[in-house]
Amino acid sequence: MHYHTLFAPNKRGCRLVQYKIALKEDIDMDVKLRLKHPIDPSKLADFIGLDACASILEILSDDLQNNNIKPADLLYKKINEGKLDYKSKCGFYNY
Repeated sequence: MHYHTLFAPNKRGCRLVQYKIALKEDIDMDVKLRLKHPIDPSKLADFIGLDACASILEILSDDLQNNNIKPADLLYKKINEGKLDYKSKCGFYNY
């Protein structure tokens, strides 16, 4: 699976939320409706695990020598707060 298919909507969406340009709910709805994704990118990240998403993006960034792939600061913030995934009852959404 190509990086852009799975992680780009979430990474870009993370930055839009981080800089208060858009709400995560609006980004999720937009990606679902316009790109026909079956699950919201934020909820997908919650199911994968935010720490796993960050690790994958870090590895891709290093392997491809592309800093644009590095995780958004908001992702690290949530991880440091213990908001890791749906199993911990909190990620991008509360469960």
